[in-house]
Parts: sequence; structure tokens; C-alpha cells
Amino acid sequence: MNPLVVAFDFDGLIAKDNWPGIGYPNNGMIGLMRKLHRDGHKIIIFTCRAGKRLKEAELFLQYYGVPYDTINKDMDGLPVVKPYSDIYLDDRAIPSPLEYDADYLYCRIRSLSANIDISKTVLGHDLSTIKQEDKAWSKETVNTTGGQ
Repeated sequence: MNPLVVAFDFDGLIAKDNWPGIGYPNNGMIGLMRKLHRDGHKIIIFTCRAGKRLKEAELFLQYYGVPYDTINKDMDGLPVVKPYSDIYLDDRAIPSPLEYDADYLYCRIRSLSANIDISKTVLGHDLSTIKQEDKAWSKETVNTTGGQ
């Protein structure tokens, strides 16, 4: 296994979105983080929170026992706007990791770290169907100009 650096967004992914407050814990994502950390992967948390709000997030992480190696810093401890990572998980990504269960994400990340092809099925998820849906979606015309 090749240890990976996996970056998790805080608001909306680890804590359910309740900005500027902190929402309820997302137990599926927290469980995923625990498994990955136990397997030797590095965990970075990235967030737009700063000052008092960042301290509140750190207290949340400590209270719920969320493992991480650094927050808003790269693995060398340098503060950065966007830390380097092998994988980024963000609730605002397309597709959002919230669309998948934590077990699927865990298997997918493990396969990437082991360089295993899991193109058939993982925990009941038919990846060929997902790929077909992605291909069909990408062929659709998306109007981004606002015109007719």
C-alpha cells in the first residue's frame, strides 16, 4: 500500500452544513477518516474558517475524535490556501462524495493506494453503470452563457 494524502473539507462534509455555526457530525465521513488514518494515510482538513471559527472547528474535531494530521496546512506544516493532496473530498465537488456511502469511498481510496483496478463492482456499486451515466451526462449540452 502506498500511503496517500487525503484532504477533507470541514463544513458540509465532516460537519453537516450550518455556516457560520457548526452542524451535526457526519458519522459516515468521520468513520471513513478513522479507517484511512488507521491504514496509515495522511489526513488534511481544509476549511475557509479562521480565528475563532477555526478554533471552534478544532474543538469539534477533538470532541468527536476525528483524526487528522494537519488543518489548513500542507504536510510540511506550511500554511496554504489549498494544501497539496492526492485526493480532495469536498461536498461542493461534482460529483459530491456525499452521493456515495463511506464504505464505497474507503474501498475506492484503498484501491488507488494499492494501484488495484476495481472496474467491476465495489460493495454493490456497479462502476460500469456509473461510468455510463457519467458519459451520457457529459454528452448533454450545457448552456453556460445564459442565452437561449
